[in-house]
Amino acid sequence: MPSAREDEPAPDSGWRGVPAKGRPGRPGLAAVPGFAGREADRRAIAARLTSTDGPRLVVVSGAPGIGKSALAHQCAYEVRAEFPGGVFTLALTRPDGSPLSVDEARELLPGPGGAEGGRRLLVLDDAAGAGQVLPLLPAPEDAAVLVTSRRGLAAVVATHGGAVHRLDVLGRDEAYALLAGLVGADRIAAEAQAAAELADVCGHFPLALRIAAGRLLTRPGLSVADCAAWLAEEPPARLALAEDPRLSVPEVFGQAVGALSPELREVFLRLGTLGPRAPLADAGSETELEQLVEAGMLEDGPPGQPPYRLHSFLLVYARWLARGPLPAPGAPTAPATR
Repeated sequence: MPSAREDEPAPDSGWRGVPAKGRPGRPGLAAVPGFAGREADRRAIAARLTSTDGPRLVVVSGAPGIGKSALAHQCAYEVRAEFPGGVFTLALTRPDGSPLSVDEARELLPGPGGAEGGRRLLVLDDAAGAGQVLPLLPAPEDAAVLVTSRRGLAAVVATHGGAVHRLDVLGRDEAYALLAGLVGADRIAAEAQAAAELADVCGHFPLALRIAAGRLLTRPGLSVADCAAWLAEEPPARLALAEDPRLSVPEVFGQAVGALSPELREVFLRLGTLGPRAPLADAGSETELEQLVEAGMLEDGPPGQPPYRLHSFLLVYARWLARGPLPAPGAPTAPATR
């Protein structure tokens, strides 16, 4: 089901896109289907990008699958009228998880000034690190920039200013709204309690919720309760749509783990072997845990609480992955044994 604004026609004038494959085109800037929640983030990001004062740069960071790209594209859609020079988007990571080089990315970006004239918005999606982003940033007066990355990109905002939005999982009402927007309000309302259980199974991660919604949409006779029960038996393995690796928890999370150094992969897997009462600090040194926070695989704890926390769904994944041998660099997708 389309979101509230998805059926609005995208403006044909003043917008050009740069697809990831590098061929300029006019695919049309559309709202993200079923997008729900993140109201405070959306307002703050829009205000920063359209501001006439201060750096118009925003970094959206957080765990894999937590909805960074969806938020960035929805925000770009919502502020598109403020950028008569165009909205330009570039995926900095290929579907297999490998990052574009700086030279490759430069070749795909528009030149300074823009052909259309006027202010522009540049969306750099799924950046591998600050070293990939910094050489691509335009002059401050040339464009506003919205970057997504699992990493916090502290070096980017430290040198250029701007704001960082570290995303958490969706709230209960937001997860319900996402499912209703994708699957259909009537179908979800008919099994509201089961929908809440399904959201819990998915850890309130937008990626997992969209995968579950895809399963429900392709199986009209499947009840929400039965879908939740089936997924709950082994969520990391079953939350995957074979047609698209971008809609696969093993693939997306596996790429994130594969991008870690061998030492950090060991620490992340160790998190999956800790007992329920063991502090996360038992998994590694403070330096290693801080690096996992920077990589989006761990979160800072709230004030007055233990210094680190792990999203419940990432913990489920870490436990599942820890069943097998240590994954090799690249893109681990599943334990070798069951």
